[in-house]
Amino acid sequence: MTSQIFTIDGRLRALLALLKVRQADQTIVKKVNKFVEYIRGPSEIRNRTIHDPWGNQQDGSVTQFEITANKSLTFRIKKVEVSELESRRDQTYQCIQKYIEIKEAIEAALPTLPKIPHSELHPIREVRPPPT
Repeated sequence: MTSQIFTIDGRLRALLALLKVRQADQTIVKKVNKFVEYIRGPSEIRNRTIHDPWGNQQDGSVTQFEITANKSLTFRIKKVEVSELESRRDQTYQCIQKYIEIKEAIEAALPTLPKIPHSELHPIREVRPPPT
């Protein structure tokens, strides 16, 4: 199901909804909510790093062509140092590590989640006409 949701924000919202339906412990829900807030900035940085055009200048510097419209227009070419790219990479690794911790907490909780009636987990029922 979540493979059809393209953004990390959408996937995390779906995860939260599934955790609530499955009546997961509130500590896990709080961890996921905290992660949603934590990842917002690094996710935007990752998107800009991956999707913006990059170039090499004649002086050997590396530039990023940044075009965004988050409440104000940004349209510029900016120099980016290798150290900044390394910092972006490190932020991404930190996000991955936090995600792994949450994933492991959810997996550990799965066997202890309450037994929820099938009708509650699957509220949509297919109604077929009786055979003729």
